[in-house]
Amino acid sequence: MYASGAESQQIGGQVMAIGEALTEEIIYDPVHGVPLNFNFIDYKMPTILDMPEIEPVLLEVWRGAGEYGACGIGEGTLTCTPRAIANAVYNAIGARIDEIPITPDKVLRALGRI
Repeated sequence: MYASGAESQQIGGQVMAIGEALTEEIIYDPVHGVPLNFNFIDYKMPTILDMPEIEPVLLEVWRGAGEYGACGIGEGTLTCTPRAIANAVYNAIGARIDEIPITPDKVLRALGRI
Protein backbone atom coordinates (compact mmCIF):
# COMPACT_ATOMS: atom_id res chain seq x y z
CA MET A 1 0.00 0.00 0.00
CA TYR A 2 1.33 3.41 -0.91
CA ALA A 3 0.70 6.41 1.27
CA SER A 4 -0.74 9.63 -0.06
CA GLY A 5 0.95 12.95 0.65
CA ALA A 6 -1.09 13.57 3.78
CA GLU A 7 -0.58 10.00 5.00
CA SER A 8 3.17 10.30 4.39
CA GLN A 9 3.26 13.43 6.52
CA GLN A 10 1.43 11.64 9.32
CA ILE A 11 3.82 8.67 9.18
CA GLY A 12 6.83 10.98 9.06
CA GLY A 13 5.44 12.85 12.05
CA GLN A 14 5.10 9.58 13.95
CA VAL A 15 8.71 8.65 13.19
CA MET A 16 9.92 12.04 14.42
CA ALA A 17 7.72 11.88 17.52
CA ILE A 18 8.78 8.35 18.49
CA GLY A 19 12.42 9.41 18.09
CA GLU A 20 11.77 12.44 20.29
CA ALA A 21 10.04 10.30 22.90
CA LEU A 22 12.48 7.40 23.07
CA THR A 23 15.92 8.05 21.64
CA GLU A 24 16.80 11.55 20.46
CA GLU A 25 18.76 13.61 22.96
CA ILE A 26 21.65 16.02 22.65
CA ILE A 27 24.07 15.41 25.50
CA TYR A 28 26.12 18.41 26.59
CA ASP A 29 29.44 18.57 28.41
CA PRO A 30 28.43 19.81 31.88
CA VAL A 31 31.52 21.98 32.22
CA HIS A 32 31.82 23.61 28.78
CA GLY A 33 28.30 23.22 27.40
CA VAL A 34 29.58 21.70 24.15
CA PRO A 35 27.39 19.02 22.51
CA LEU A 36 29.01 15.60 22.92
CA ASN A 37 26.88 13.64 20.46
CA PHE A 38 26.46 16.16 17.67
CA ASN A 39 26.80 13.64 14.82
CA PHE A 40 24.74 10.91 13.20
CA ILE A 41 26.74 8.12 14.86
CA ASP A 42 26.11 9.07 18.49
CA TYR A 43 22.79 10.92 18.09
CA LYS A 44 20.27 8.11 17.92
CA MET A 45 17.42 8.65 15.46
CA PRO A 46 14.95 5.90 14.63
CA THR A 47 15.22 4.22 11.25
CA ILE A 48 12.55 2.30 9.39
CA LEU A 49 13.80 -0.86 11.13
CA ASP A 50 12.91 0.67 14.53
CA MET A 51 9.35 1.58 13.62
CA PRO A 52 6.18 -0.36 14.23
CA GLU A 53 3.64 -0.65 11.44
CA ILE A 54 1.70 2.61 11.28
CA GLU A 55 -1.70 2.94 9.71
CA PRO A 56 -2.64 6.62 9.53
CA VAL A 57 -6.25 7.64 9.95
CA LEU A 58 -7.04 10.93 8.29
CA LEU A 59 -9.93 13.03 9.50
CA GLU A 60 -11.40 15.04 6.67
CA VAL A 61 -12.46 18.03 8.73
CA TRP A 62 -11.72 21.50 7.42
CA ARG A 63 -12.04 24.28 9.93
CA GLY A 64 -10.59 26.93 7.69
CA ALA A 65 -7.16 28.45 7.52
CA GLY A 66 -5.71 30.35 10.42
CA GLU A 67 -5.63 34.10 10.73
CA TYR A 68 -2.82 34.40 8.17
CA GLY A 69 -3.99 31.63 5.83
CA ALA A 70 -1.78 28.94 7.38
CA CYS A 71 -2.95 25.48 8.31
CA GLY A 72 -1.12 22.37 9.46
CA ILE A 73 -1.39 18.71 8.66
CA GLY A 74 1.20 16.66 10.56
CA GLU A 75 2.14 18.71 13.60
CA GLY A 76 -0.31 17.00 15.93
CA THR A 77 1.69 13.81 15.95
CA LEU A 78 4.75 15.64 17.27
CA THR A 79 2.90 16.90 20.31
CA CYS A 80 0.62 13.94 21.08
CA THR A 81 2.85 10.91 20.49
CA PRO A 82 5.54 11.52 23.15
CA ARG A 83 2.82 12.18 25.73
CA ALA A 84 0.95 9.03 24.71
CA ILE A 85 4.16 7.01 25.07
CA ALA A 86 4.85 8.58 28.48
CA ASN A 87 1.32 7.66 29.59
CA ALA A 88 1.78 4.10 28.30
CA VAL A 89 5.01 3.78 30.30
CA TYR A 90 3.21 5.13 33.38
CA ASN A 91 0.41 2.60 32.93
CA ALA A 92 2.98 -0.19 32.54
CA ILE A 93 5.26 0.60 35.49
CA GLY A 94 3.15 2.83 37.76
CA ALA A 95 5.75 5.60 37.85
CA ARG A 96 5.65 8.88 35.94
CA ILE A 97 8.62 9.93 33.81
CA ASP A 98 8.34 13.63 33.03
CA GLU A 99 11.41 14.01 30.85
CA ILE A 100 11.96 12.82 27.30
CA PRO A 101 13.53 10.84 25.86
CA ILE A 102 12.30 8.01 28.03
CA THR A 103 15.37 5.82 28.36
CA PRO A 104 15.96 2.57 30.27
CA ASP A 105 18.01 4.50 32.87
CA LYS A 106 15.11 6.89 33.49
CA VAL A 107 12.69 3.99 33.86
CA LEU A 108 14.98 2.29 36.40
CA ARG A 109 15.44 5.59 38.26
CA ALA A 110 11.64 6.09 38.38
CA LEU A 111 11.29 2.58 39.81
CA GLY A 112 13.92 3.36 42.47
CA ARG A 113 16.38 0.80 41.16
CA ILE A 114 19.19 3.26 40.39
